[in-house]
Amino acid sequence: MRGQGRPDEVRGIAFSPDGRRMATWGPDGSVRVRDAASGQASATLLGHRGAVAEVHFTPDAARLVSRGEDGTVRLWDASASDAQDFACLGHRSFVYEGRFSPDGKRLATIAWDGSVRLWDPASGRETARHGASAGAAGYTVAWSPDGGRLVVVSAREGSAAGARVLDVATGAETVLAPACHPSRAAAWSPSGDLLVVPLQDALLLLDGETYAERGRLPTPAPEAVAFSPDGSLLAIGREEPVIEVWDVRRSERLHVLAGHVKQLRCLAFHPKGDYLASAAWDGTIRTWDARAGTALRTLTWHRGRAHAVAFSPDGSRLFTGADDGRLAVWDAQRLDLLLSLPAHGLYVHGVDVSPDGSSVVTCSGDTNVRLWSLTSRGEFLRARSESARDR
Repeated sequence: MRGQGRPDEVRGIAFSPDGRRMATWGPDGSVRVRDAASGQASATLLGHRGAVAEVHFTPDAARLVSRGEDGTVRLWDASASDAQDFACLGHRSFVYEGRFSPDGKRLATIAWDGSVRLWDPASGRETARHGASAGAAGYTVAWSPDGGRLVVVSAREGSAAGARVLDVATGAETVLAPACHPSRAAAWSPSGDLLVVPLQDALLLLDGETYAERGRLPTPAPEAVAFSPDGSLLAIGREEPVIEVWDVRRSERLHVLAGHVKQLRCLAFHPKGDYLASAAWDGTIRTWDARAGTALRTLTWHRGRAHAVAFSPDGSRLFTGADDGRLAVWDAQRLDLLLSLPAHGLYVHGVDVSPDGSSVVTCSGDTNVRLWSLTSRGEFLRARSESARDR
């Protein structure tokens, strides 16, 4: 059922960047593209099942992004009525993070209620659920390279945060650290031989198979970690707003990268080199040469705290999320803004890209997980809303 209201009722206007066209929208669920000089409508875009809340042109003026009160975000060709959509999955509380499995066939999410859910990204169907309880808290989830295990940092009711490994097939759990720092700083190395988890005063290094301790890096309050693609470097973002770069095999700190002025929240290495991206609560996205230890660029586009960064597998795109609820897509080399989508009603806390580059997942404080399909050119395609809150 379409939204109610007169077709000629206008509640908002957005102009294209070149000033030649404008989009108008209203309560009937339609978006109309008009010539800015004459006001003549050239296209009427139908698809929302309720009032349209927000419309923006992409920077190249070729496409429109609309957000409706039906819970969907749609991407349109500005000269045609071709709507595309995304799938929307739900938790009952703030969703901290979502991670694709190494083969891209599964998606793991973790929420503030401590629950870990597994999904089939192709269908949007929930396939398993673990660990939700009153008074719990979830912080991070990360896949092993073989796709058989998840490392989870969460707190159970009445206890401190702890780190454990979850066997995806059996649901069996192995406790790694009964008390640890409540953060996102847990990950396997690319080869799977090393697993790191956050302690209050250090980063704990474990054997990736036996979980035997292999050492500790004296880094207080580690908030985020990322391994370089070859596994030789480990970047650690701290609550004190610096990034430490370690030669993880020799347990040698190589660089301390300073520039952020508030807590680090997320780190990501470019898939083809030593190029590192960081997000922090100062609202900035920064890029670095991690091996040389030098700062490269600073992005100040987002409003509010920045929470998430992720590269596409081919290294051509950088995806970022922040308090403003928008998913921003950047050219990873030039750092030109390519697209900005009103992805969620609240902050975007987690972003990940599927291994084949066909999908992006965003997680938010609005309790939703959203799956976005991509073309081979990295353009967003579909937006179909599906709630999983009551499953």
